[in-house]
Amino acid sequence: MTQQGDVAHWLYVLTAGEAHAVLEEDGQRRVVGTITAGGPDSFFGEMGMLTGAPRTVSVIAHTDADCYRLDKTGFEEILRARPAIAEGISEVVARRRADLTAAQQKLDESARQRLLAANRHEFLGRIRRFFALG
Repeated sequence: MTQQGDVAHWLYVLTAGEAHAVLEEDGQRRVVGTITAGGPDSFFGEMGMLTGAPRTVSVIAHTDADCYRLDKTGFEEILRARPAIAEGISEVVARRRADLTAAQQKLDESARQRLLAANRHEFLGRIRRFFALG
């Protein structure tokens, strides 16, 4: 669905199925997360859209899957209509970033929790500034 290292500016919303977030390093593939349609975190590609940064993981369909792709303009329209969505997205982004860092650095759960706490407000602020939500 997406390839680690690629640069893309879209957010994907999984509407059916399940996908795995897969970290590829040192010639090995490791599942670091699962994305399930209908869940509060049924989206991916948020950091590429928000920052233009390359994909940090590959997302691979685990089952038959359907998804929609949103560009910045489409996502901005949704955020302006429902600004509270930014809080939910920032929570998911902070958790995913903490999970990825913990997997890459082989950190224990308490270190992962400290990363999560440190990232929560940072990502909400970044989203609000990026879309000028105030």
